[in-house]
Amino acid sequence: MKLTNNEIRLYPWQSKIFRSEAKNRVILAGRRSGKTILFRTLCYYTALLKPQSEIMIVCTTIGQSKELYFNNFTNHFDPLFHPSLIDHINKQDRIITLVNGSRITVTGAENPEALLGRSLELLLMDEF
Repeated sequence: MKLTNNEIRLYPWQSKIFRSEAKNRVILAGRRSGKTILFRTLCYYTALLKPQSEIMIVCTTIGQSKELYFNNFTNHFDPLFHPSLIDHINKQDRIITLVNGSRITVTGAENPEALLGRSLELLLMDEF
């Protein structure tokens, strides 16, 4: 992925996955290959273009999810996600509510039972 002037340019393999209409997508890729950037882009796209979306990003630990996603989403210097799009940030539960009603929950998988019972537009699982 290349980022120039706030424009996202995905690598060909990322574009193929991004454009896929498959219900489930599994990515097996090496370290530092661009998976997290692809996931963030999928998250932004879904949250912005589908108002009232419920999106969950799950990493193996809460610490990982905060480092890879939550801190980037709430960072005012994130080139992909402008702060004016955010309505509310719940730092304790790591939930970001956008002005269009979409909610992004960033969490860990330490307590799998806590992940049950939600109707999601998008579920991203990273670092498993």
